[in-house]
Amino acid sequence: MPPTASAPVRRRPSGEPPPLPREDRWTRRIWVLAAVLLLGAGLSVLIATTDVVQTADQAVLSWFAEARSSALTDAASLVALLTTFAAVMTLRCATVLVLVVYRPSATWWSSWRPWW
Repeated sequence: MPPTASAPVRRRPSGEPPPLPREDRWTRRIWVLAAVLLLGAGLSVLIATTDVVQTADQAVLSWFAEARSSALTDAASLVALLTTFAAVMTLRCATVLVLVVYRPSATWWSSWRPWW
């Protein structure tokens, strides 16, 4: 076999080397999907074959039943009011209003660098 001369390395016009090959993202996604499915199947078998969930559920429920008082019930009712449609929409509008009003200062704070 005759000796062949190696081809010169082609460079970009700027002189930079060619970029590294990109990693295949789909392989990582397949591994994550497989792990999630395996974990789900394992939990499904665990729940179907044992009473772990039912036992834990009963323990938490009995603890809440023992800790229940009229003051905690009133506090829970007040917290439940925050989940109404009117409360959620009010909080959304207030958040947008605060962001619109304080956007210039938020931009300044995010770009501020200490002198040291």
